[in-house]
Amino acid sequence: MDARGRAGGGERDAGDHGRSLLARELLPPPGGEGPRGALQGRRPLGGRYRGGDRAPQPLGALDRRGAVARGGDARGGRRPRAPKPLQGPRRRRGAPRPEEGRSLKRLVAEPTRGPFVTVEGLDFSGKSTLVSRLKDELAGLDPPVYFTREPGGAAAAERVRALLLDPELEMAAWTEAYLYAAARAELVTREILPRLGRGETVVCERFLDSSVAYQGYGRGLGAREVRDLNSWAVGTVVPDMTFYLRLDGEERARRARGSEAPLDRIERVGDEFMGRVEVGFEEISRAEPGRVRVLDASLPPAELAGTVRDEILGLRAG
Repeated sequence: MDARGRAGGGERDAGDHGRSLLARELLPPPGGEGPRGALQGRRPLGGRYRGGDRAPQPLGALDRRGAVARGGDARGGRRPRAPKPLQGPRRRRGAPRPEEGRSLKRLVAEPTRGPFVTVEGLDFSGKSTLVSRLKDELAGLDPPVYFTREPGGAAAAERVRALLLDPELEMAAWTEAYLYAAARAELVTREILPRLGRGETVVCERFLDSSVAYQGYGRGLGAREVRDLNSWAVGTVVPDMTFYLRLDGEERARRARGSEAPLDRIERVGDEFMGRVEVGFEEISRAEPGRVRVLDASLPPAELAGTVRDEILGLRAG
């Protein structure tokens, strides 16, 4: 069954890369306090650059807003102060920098951050099938390719996943949004950040785009409000590339009828809800053509996997 973060082909616009709408709206507001641990004392992780290109600037901060309350309203009173930015942008393989406290003549090589890739789309669009094929296509590489999913991917996040997808459980829309963000924070801290720092490629089935589409648009909480909430969960971790599997409603319904697995809590919501979610994904893809690659999910699975494999290998080559 597709993992979900509730969160034809398009062409990439390299000029927009690393300066996407998601990147501009994602960071928490500036300040000196905030969550501790993996989000403390690092430099921005936002984008990547190649060859002699100028390094991307740190991602812009969110609007100075209060903490999100019910209905997307900002709470009054003192605004919480933000954590320091995460790790710095990717360097090309082997690019040196001065060792702290030493002469410029003594240089050390800084490890290359691995590419971060996400796969997005509505239920029954073929995300799990694509990821399964990619595991075979990209096996045995060095540094390795790590595959994960949302919600889940870490022990605590998998327990949150069980709550979110339980068809017998009812919850308020903001409860759902906070639980997705909590599971995401655990996955980013435990798996995504450490692996990217070691130079591994991370492929995640669903990420923040799913929360924006499913909770922001589908549940009506607002795209900006959901991004603000998740700024604490992801810090500056923004995908280098996202593959959005576009599939029309009739074909999705046909695939759903042919599925032998029981529907989970999100899949049971209904067509009207899914229609709003689809609008959300389409808006994201239009706003961020440099990051989001739109793929025709009705194409043969082998063809889709080959296209995505080649794009990932290109990212790794830098």
